[in-house]
This record gives sequence, C-alpha cells and structure tokens, in this order.
Amino acid sequence: MAHAAALITLQVHGEPGREALMEAKVCEAMQSFLRCCPTSERHDLLFCRAANTILRCVSKWSLPVERLESPIKFTPPSLPKPEASGDGAERTDDESGSETEPESEVLQEWSDRRGEGDSRRQYRDIYRRLAQNTRHVAPFVKLAYPDLVGAVGVEDRESLAVCDRLVCRKKVQGLVDDAMGQRKADSKVVYDYDFLVQTFPKATAAREYDLVICPDVGSSRHQQWFYFEVSNMLAGEPYTFNLINNEKLSCEYQAGMRPVLFSVKEAVRGRPHWVRVGTDVFYYRNAYRRPGKQRVYCTASFTVTFPHTGDVCYLAFHYPYTYTRLQTMLELLEGAVEPEKEVVFLTARIHPGESGASWAMEGTLRFLLSAAPEAEALRDRFIFKLVPMLNVAGVVNGCHRCGLTDEDLNRRWKTPDPLLHPVIYRAKTLMEYSTFVLKRVPYLFCDYHGHSCRKNIFLYGCSNRRSWLPADRQRPDNDALVSCLPQALYRVAPAFSLRCCHLTVERSRETTARVVVWRELGVQRSYTMESSYCGCDQGPYQVTDRWRPQEDFEREFAMSSATNSDVTESDDDTDDVTSSTVTSLT
Repeated sequence: MAHAAALITLQVHGEPGREALMEAKVCEAMQSFLRCCPTSERHDLLFCRAANTILRCVSKWSLPVERLESPIKFTPPSLPKPEASGDGAERTDDESGSETEPESEVLQEWSDRRGEGDSRRQYRDIYRRLAQNTRHVAPFVKLAYPDLVGAVGVEDRESLAVCDRLVCRKKVQGLVDDAMGQRKADSKVVYDYDFLVQTFPKATAAREYDLVICPDVGSSRHQQWFYFEVSNMLAGEPYTFNLINNEKLSCEYQAGMRPVLFSVKEAVRGRPHWVRVGTDVFYYRNAYRRPGKQRVYCTASFTVTFPHTGDVCYLAFHYPYTYTRLQTMLELLEGAVEPEKEVVFLTARIHPGESGASWAMEGTLRFLLSAAPEAEALRDRFIFKLVPMLNVAGVVNGCHRCGLTDEDLNRRWKTPDPLLHPVIYRAKTLMEYSTFVLKRVPYLFCDYHGHSCRKNIFLYGCSNRRSWLPADRQRPDNDALVSCLPQALYRVAPAFSLRCCHLTVERSRETTARVVVWRELGVQRSYTMESSYCGCDQGPYQVTDRWRPQEDFEREFAMSSATNSDVTESDDDTDDVTSSTVTSLT
C-alpha cells in the first residue's frame, strides 16, 4: 500500500511529491521492505518497483571526478590552433615494450616448439616498428602485451553468462543503500583510468572498484568501450569492477555477454588468448546524474577471479583490435590484384569501439586472399576494394564512438569535409570515381559494424518501398534484389539472423554510408552488417559467446554476395526478408 501511494504521489505532484515522501520517511519504509522482501520470483516485480520509487525520490549524485571530459584536446585543422600548452601536442614516443625480456623469451620458446616461432617473431617485429611510427594525440605509455603478441580469442566455445536474479537483487539493494546514505563512503576505491595503468593497493579490504570510463577525445560523451591493465592481484580472490558512467540504457551484459581477459602468465605458458570471464554480471541504471540531462548513467558490474597471484592482466569490453594490428596484417598479406572486373566495396570500423567489425574484416581479407577454390572464383570475377579502418584517429586515440572532431563519422557521408573527415571524403570520392568516371557502378557495398544490444550477425539494406521519402516509394520495387543477400546468408551461415534484418530507409539514417551509397551512387546492394559483441542465440552457436566472425562467417558472406548476380522478379520465390523482422533501431 505504501508503494502504490508513493507512485500516485510522484505522478501527480512531481518534485513536491518527492519531497513529501522523503519528509514522511516513506522511502525508509520501502527500504525496510526491500530488506525483508521474500526472495521468490513472484516478488521480483514488486521489489523492482519499490527500488525504482526510492531512486526517483533521492537526490542524484555527481560522478566522483572533478569533471567528466576527455583529458586529450585536439583542434580540427580548419580552426585556429590554440597556444601550445602541451596537453594536445602530437607525440610519437619511441617507448615500445610492455613485455619483459624473460616473458618474451619463454613465449618465443613455446612458439618455436609449435613451429610458429618465425611467424610470431616476424609479427612482433613488424608490430613494434609500425607502432613506433604511429602518430597520435593521446599520451603514449607503452604497448599492451596482448596487442604485441597478436592475441586472439580461444578456439573452444564459451558459454554465455547466466543472469542470477538474486545477484541482481543484491546489486539493486546495494544501490538503494548507497542512495540512502547507509553504506560507508570508503567501502570502494574510485579512480579514473584515462590512458593510465592502475594497480590494486596491497591492502584493500573490499576488493570492489568503481571505474569512470574516459569519454572520446575532445568530448564529454560516448562512454562504453574500456580496455585497461591490472596487476598485483591475489589468485582465487573475487574482484568486483563497476563501470559507473555508461551512457546506453541497454547492453548485452543483460543477456549473457561477459568481458574478455588476457593473462600474461597464461600467455608465457603457451596460452596467449583472450577469454570470456566474469560472474555476477549485471547492467543497471544507477543514481549518477548525467550533465545537463534528467537522465542517469548505467553501471556495468562484473566480478573476476584472477588465475595467478602477481599476474599482469588486461580486461576489455570486447576483443581489442588496434590500428597497428591492421597495418601489420596488411603488410603480411600484401599482394597484387588485377583490374577490369566488377567492383565490390567493403568498409569497417567507422566507430572505434566496434572492434568486432575489424575482426570480421580481417577474416574477410584472409579468406579472399586464401587458396580456397571459392576465393579464387571470387577474385576471378571481382575487384575487392576495402577500407578496413575508416576511423583510424579514433582507434589510435582510444575513442568509442567518434574521432578527434567529436563527430559521429557515420553521419557525415552526405557532405564530408576534406579536412575534418578526410577518410570519409576520400572513400566516397573513390566510389564516385568508379560510378561516374569509369561508369562502373559498384556491384555491392557493405559497411561492417558491431552491435551491443542484439545477438547474431544481421544486415540493414535499402528498400524503395520501405523508405520514409514518398518519391522513393514511387520508384520500381527493388526488394527482390535487396533481399537476395540476406536470404542467401540465412540459408548458408548459421550465425546469420534473418529476423534481425531490416530494409527500412529511415529519415534519421539519410547521412549514413549505407543510405548515401544507395541514394547518390545507385548501388542497390548497399548494406550495413552488424556483428554482435555477445554471441548467438540460434543454430549451432546458441548459448555460446564464442565470437570470432573471421573464422566462420567470411566465407559465407563473400560467397553469398557473389551468387544470384542477376536477380529478376521471377527469381523472388522466397519469403519477404522483412516479413519477420524486428523494428528498426532507434
């Protein structure tokens, strides 16, 4: 009864209602109810409603940092440069090693025994050389060990995390206790890990850490991606990490996703892999106020038990993929391609935090350059033009969504600026040259992305009759042509989800690569491909977060995009690709 009255008071009276509830100590009564609420599942909804009522009444907090903005500044080239202060100067430091020599020798010995010594040594030498020559505005500290040794995911499949409802209750109860001021202020260690390496204090009573994620360069927004090093831990002891300033209201952490971990001690023992780790994984809204908004941030919380005492480990949102790895891989795969064929354009990594897009692109490259008969047939018919990393500056400087100009570059394809958006400008110019000068409209265009809120791999396309613009709907129906690739992938690729695809052209997407290439260049097969950070909920990969798209999907994608080359109305005997789709992203 107290809970229902509280909701009515909030809905009718707003802010005065909150004050009245606090004065009447209704929140204290509901907090007592939370502590003694039965643990049965049928009481979960009542538990959540009571907790939400309390959190709506209490005063919101400020983040435990002086101000949330990127410590790195960058002046776009078209604007006057500020006086030199040292904060945003470009640096090309020559420090290049994070691994110790004994560790390097042990790993090399293990590689030699497996017959991989020369290739691993060549990879490290190339990576180190290229990293030293990379220009960046972020302070350079050192090369992360997993990047230097070319770490990838494990071969075995890993199960999704199981969301324990009692753990969720415990997290919410702790949040309410914090909001009501009934937990000790020193029960957690708080720090901001912007471009720094943090170590655990030797004597920390409660091994629980609140982490503040760094915004993109020159911004105070776009917090989701993380990749940091920890050390000086004890084996077998649980350490809880709470990333407290996530902007997105939902994430696949709510549906089984877990962060990835790399252990240096495991690597030198012959297991240099990223692995999924974490228990008590939970994603929830907290009471930290977002600047200038009525909304609050979200917390991504997980507990890690490290395998070794005194280890050096790395934790990341998803399998990291650096610009230098891309350069190294391209140098190792370098070769010549013959002209005078149909053209396929593939691009990736316009959003720096979507590292899965780079893994998918690397898999595509490795397959297309392989000796497989299917790959040879594709090379005989097509010229593949790839831009494997569109937002190099954002990747190099650790951004999540934007680049150095604090702009979403996938909203700049309509009128890219040659100074502010040089890669987008030149990539579009290359496609325009093929279309209008060479008179060769690209056969297919696909932009690779990563997705944090859905599982599986899926495509977005452009249908005339599903466009927001009336003039598009008057044009000849192209659904048979556009739906061909999704339908083909649905038949041959177990990781591909047809129900998550859509062909809708929304007004808010008019400046994205997919829509601009379709509308301005007339490329009917213009797609965005989304790869889940989390994993699959269908087919042979169901209930697993093994996610290395380059091993399982690139062959199906490449082959499917080349089949059904001359689709006509009579060929469209399959179900409408959008008949079972979910609604488009907001």
